[in-house]
Amino acid sequence: MRVSWLGLLFAPLPVPLLVAGFLMATLGSGQAPFTGFATLFLIGGALSYGATLFLLMPAVLVLQRLTTLTSRAMILVGAGLGLVAGAGITRIMHQASGPDSGPPETGFFEWMAADDSGALYILFCMACGTVNALLYHLLARREGAA
Repeated sequence: MRVSWLGLLFAPLPVPLLVAGFLMATLGSGQAPFTGFATLFLIGGALSYGATLFLLMPAVLVLQRLTTLTSRAMILVGAGLGLVAGAGITRIMHQASGPDSGPPETGFFEWMAADDSGALYILFCMACGTVNALLYHLLARREGAA
């Protein structure tokens, strides 16, 4: 079993690129559109490449020893890992939701029920994880590593 370096290099790239472009197009570019795009892309790229290296790759290497990874299995792996990453970041968002960014006044699930942004962020992370895992699988299969 080999690691697909092509997949590792290019699979995490499209999601931050599309998200940064979408946010710059919808939120406005301001005085320095390239700086805003580059900032959003670098932050998204750090999250995407970090999740790929430290969540997706270990999961793929372990699961590949246990079973044959199909596209459906990779979709489930990506969604599950996106759920893990999204829930962690949403928990941080909840901890900073109190007055003056202090401790929250409500519990986590009460906050999730009252504020849709946490649930939407988790769904967004699941979608991004799915795209990332599926792209890695397709690039690895094309390269012959998987």
